[in-house]
Amino acid sequence: MSPPPALGGTFETPRFDVAQRQEAALSLYAAIDLHSSNSVLAVMDGDGKSLLQCRRRNDLPRILADLAPYQSDLAGIAVESTYNGYWLVDGHRSARASRYRPATRKTPP
Repeated sequence: MSPPPALGGTFETPRFDVAQRQEAALSLYAAIDLHSSNSVLAVMDGDGKSLLQCRRRNDLPRILADLAPYQSDLAGIAVESTYNGYWLVDGHRSARASRYRPATRKTPP
């Protein structure tokens, strides 16, 4: 990762071709706001349309079940947590490795 630009400088923006933009628009994105006893889950498409928004108690099997219908199309999951998110991240990685087939993505040239 390159260092930030000097004051008044600009960042270089990666260029994406039409196929990459179309693929990104078809991808789904998830976010989990993790609190001490519950989590807020959200899944949205590439256009920002909400597909899922719910609050659940911190129960890994339940959270995985909520994400399961979207799993194969998820481009990523963002987790917001201060200190207690390790169980969720580790549990999702473990469940995905054993129960889900990873989504296939085209790698840009």
